[in-house]
Amino acid sequence: MELGKLKEMWKLNRSTPNWVEYLMYALLALGVMLTYKYWDGKSMTVWSTVLLDCTFDGKLYDFYEMIHQNNYGSSQWNCGFNYLALIPWAVWNIPIWILQRFAGLRAVDHTLMMVWSQTFLVFLLGVTVYYSRRIMDFFQVDSTTKAWSTFLIVTCPFTFLGIFVSGQNDFLMITTTVIAIYYLLQNRQGMFLLFMAYSISAKPFFIFALIAILLLVEKNVIRLALKLLSTMVPMVLFDMIYKNAPHYQESLGIGTSNSIIQNTIANCIRAAGGNASFVIMGLVAVYFIAYCIRYDADHPQKKHYVIYMAVAPMAIYFAFANYEFYRRIYLIPFLIILMAIHRRFWTVNVLLETALSVLGVFLSLYGAFTAYLPCINVGIMRRFGLEQDVTQCRYPSISHLMGAKLGESNLTVQTLSTSVFVAVTALLLLINFPWVARRIPLPEYQCHRAVYWIGTAFMALVTAVLFLCYFNVFS
Repeated sequence: MELGKLKEMWKLNRSTPNWVEYLMYALLALGVMLTYKYWDGKSMTVWSTVLLDCTFDGKLYDFYEMIHQNNYGSSQWNCGFNYLALIPWAVWNIPIWILQRFAGLRAVDHTLMMVWSQTFLVFLLGVTVYYSRRIMDFFQVDSTTKAWSTFLIVTCPFTFLGIFVSGQNDFLMITTTVIAIYYLLQNRQGMFLLFMAYSISAKPFFIFALIAILLLVEKNVIRLALKLLSTMVPMVLFDMIYKNAPHYQESLGIGTSNSIIQNTIANCIRAAGGNASFVIMGLVAVYFIAYCIRYDADHPQKKHYVIYMAVAPMAIYFAFANYEFYRRIYLIPFLIILMAIHRRFWTVNVLLETALSVLGVFLSLYGAFTAYLPCINVGIMRRFGLEQDVTQCRYPSISHLMGAKLGESNLTVQTLSTSVFVAVTALLLLINFPWVARRIPLPEYQCHRAVYWIGTAFMALVTAVLFLCYFNVFS
């Protein structure tokens, strides 16, 4: 190949993300995957191999009992959802299952086996990006905006937490929902309902968005109810089959469905006759607006509302509900797609989304789990002579560090951050509501390249502080 062509291949593009930027992010992500093993990531890996064991032995009915026996070193003793969401991950993990089953190598004891398992989520991220770009093509988003939207989806702090830190299977629900929305935009409602049925079968977070979308596209109440019920068939059938399976009821008692209900009514204000939930009030408002909108499947601009209804209920839920730190990943990628559709507000949207992501991560630090020292991969640290006794660390998490350094100001900082987070959420929902977006006289500004890197820089800082805590650098 000619020298000139090589130079052109490696040229740093100044108008769109370049390979150096993706490489820098990939190195940070790989570093976290190698040195940090969050409890849920370990559990998902173990449970996927247990599912393969049960399939191989013909004992699927005993899956929850096998999980409870915990023969492979899982961090948790109960799987709090039905195993439908583990099937794709189990297929991906067949290579490490073979090593575990027939060579006696436990996956949780070998870093490379754990990294292989976690690359399943990276694969899902690739599929999500592919269908997100197809959706943006449907809305005729220009190539530059589409390129930066892709970069934001991949590098968003919520993505970083959900995939590379926690290793949770929530991203499978996101991927199937993105595919479902793509088919809905193509007017293929059967495929939409099929993928949504799988999405909510194990972790029904997207049921809030599903109800809003159905209220938007279907005004006949009977047909609307039938479509909604059809998406619940896999979940109901699974529950009927496994209702009496050993440890099934015990496992689901601590599972996602119960936590969703509890979190929905957790934060309330006093009202006439009792308490009123912020989440439920917000959802009712969104559902009312969705049903009132005149939707036309043949009108491209009306389909902007589909993306909006995929974002608004989730944004309201995560603004007011209590949840695990990685759950905000459910806002991605639909929020980014919505921003790309409203290109005129791109810079304002990117600034708001960056503030939302950074504040979201900052607030999650108060839950301690985002940077919890017992999750450090001691094995790889020992290999490089960097092993520390985590029980002797002065600050076992960044949450403890912030509490010590901020002192009495800790609660004030948390309150201010939460208030701004909710305000930013409201602003994003306001200016990106399609009817409003067409009427706001906001001028278009050029977005500086550095803005796109704020979120990743913040995650790099969080990671650095975590390891400084690990090495007892802070006094």
